[in-house]
Amino acid sequence: MSIDGKWHIAINSPLGKQEATAHFESDGERLGGKVDAGNGRVNDILDGVVDGDHLTFKVPMSTMPITLAFDVTRDGDTLAGKAAAGAFGKVKVSGHRL
Repeated sequence: MSIDGKWHIAINSPLGKQEATAHFESDGERLGGKVDAGNGRVNDILDGVVDGDHLTFKVPMSTMPITLAFDVTRDGDTLAGKAAAGAFGKVKVSGHRL
């Protein structure tokens, strides 16, 4: 099953729960796409890698000078893992296919 498509992402950050919609596009082991955090804030997915059900990718934040580095695992139509958030440390991430 491909990761491609639209996913709801929830990030449990120190600033509270942050939600976004990811549009994943894979090409072999490469992962690209965009993350829409709402209010016109859309960021490209960078350095994305798909290794079976394991995904790693980065998303620069438009509201802060920080890049989130995601390390998540897909289980069917759900995602779970962590994102490194610079000085904020690692935060839990979850998601599901829309």
